[in-house]
Amino acid sequence: MSATAPAHPIPISLGRRREAFSDGARHFWRYLRLHPAALAAFAIMGIELLVTIFAPVIAPYDPEEANPLAVLEAPTQAHLMGTDDSGLDVFSRIIYAGRIDLTIAVAGVGLGMLIGIPAGALVGYYRGVAPDLFMRLMEFLQSFPIFITAMALVAVTGNRIENIIYVMAFLNLPIFVRLVRGEVLSLRGEEYVEAALCSGNSKLRLVLRHVLPNSISSSLVQASVSMGVAILLTAGLSFIGAGVQSPTPEWGVMMSSGARNMILGYWWVSLFPGIAIGIVVWSLAVIGDSLSELLDPARRA
Repeated sequence: MSATAPAHPIPISLGRRREAFSDGARHFWRYLRLHPAALAAFAIMGIELLVTIFAPVIAPYDPEEANPLAVLEAPTQAHLMGTDDSGLDVFSRIIYAGRIDLTIAVAGVGLGMLIGIPAGALVGYYRGVAPDLFMRLMEFLQSFPIFITAMALVAVTGNRIENIIYVMAFLNLPIFVRLVRGEVLSLRGEEYVEAALCSGNSKLRLVLRHVLPNSISSSLVQASVSMGVAILLTAGLSFIGAGVQSPTPEWGVMMSSGARNMILGYWWVSLFPGIAIGIVVWSLAVIGDSLSELLDPARRA
């Protein structure tokens, strides 16, 4: 073995990674202690994820099995949140509905990020006619009202869950492209970018290896907010009959089925799904605001 070879390079590297992870974890917990709303939001989303995963164990009834002998029953010990006009247990359906709404939100926003982030980095670094035309196309797509666009696309492609996911990804694509492009435009003149280019990196490798990792923090913040918007869009489409269809458990479908009976005093069918939507969307919004501080060293407490 050469006398000049570095001793134990792997443990040193792992030690630095553990130290960085430990510092990040301490800062995260310190931030949560100082911000009760953020702590509540992260806790709510953690509970929601657990409830969604273990829905078959938690839900007392089958969410799609109607009981004609228990139609529009008020909340009781047997049915904690009552039943709807088909005899379906509202509590069980709310639990299972999280699977649909969160899946659409996470998959739709994730797919939009997967395509939009690299595309935004490329059009932000490269100059020419093609990047300019691509950005004009993104601006054109964003010029339409988001709900009307979603409704039209779902009407054309069909209201299957996978099609709704593609629609959410399509609607989020311009957001992430423009967001990452703005970050890259501010980074392309930095000294480390010029140094990486002078060291022999190709422009494509430079963008993907050096520029892109430093420009995605804002996208992570936006992702949380976009998931909340995706849940609202999914519920809105289902409420008007253009999204997920009954008897599939989905919060918008449940609110739609209960809206026509609310005037008769059967308030629980729509109220509890509405509360679920409000809590989850609020939590995602607060998490997004928290991430903007946690990922920005200048704003760290």
